[in-house]
Amino acid sequence: AHIVSGIMDSAIAGGIESSSLQPERVYASGDDRKGTYKVAQFTPQNQSPLAMLEGAERTIHKHNVTKEDLY
Repeated sequence: AHIVSGIMDSAIAGGIESSSLQPERVYASGDDRKGTYKVAQFTPQNQSPLAMLEGAERTIHKHNVTKEDLY
């Protein structure tokens, strides 16, 4: 909205996500499937439940980020 309105010419946005906050999902009542899951059912079979952590690790290695850089 800021770019379209002319307030800004460009913008940089970022954020983080915590795998410890990854939701634990449950099936709806009446569903034959039981239990909980963390990875959505429509994701590829080879999707790891640790995908968020693995992605973060690939990013820090790619961009040479240290733990100290995060503070």
